[in-house]
Amino acid sequence: RFFLDFQNEARRNDVTLPAERVFFMTACWCEDENIIEKEQKFKLKTGKSLDYVNRKLHEWDSKSWADWLKNIRRYTIFQQHRRKLERQRQELDDAFPPNERLMKGINNMWFLKEGVIAVKRSDQYHWIGTFTFRDIQPGLSGNDRSHSVQSESC
Repeated sequence: RFFLDFQNEARRNDVTLPAERVFFMTACWCEDENIIEKEQKFKLKTGKSLDYVNRKLHEWDSKSWADWLKNIRRYTIFQQHRRKLERQRQELDDAFPPNERLMKGINNMWFLKEGVIAVKRSDQYHWIGTFTFRDIQPGLSGNDRSHSVQSESC
């Protein structure tokens, strides 16, 4: 989360924001120990396992009833394993969006490209729009801690 303090009111179309602090909120991850790379490898491994389980289940679906009944225990185990893998994949997708939605930032940080613009009133954030990062560049001031963010808001 970062913010801008507007000294004057801002107006666009039929929306007016009074002079106040406006927050820009998005998710970010620290690249400690290559967490993004590890997550991608785990997603790939989970996907391959899920493909294998789905192939096996599809093979059983095409067998005769007698063969299917003989292997019902294994079939049930594969069904349970598929549900577990699907949950893992969903949890990974929720925690780590696909690469095309991520952007490498400064200081070994990864950012979600999309975010929310909000104002804070009575200790609650009220969404007023969205934004998308185009680029994050080192600042021109010569100060290593200064960075500029180019974004588009909707």
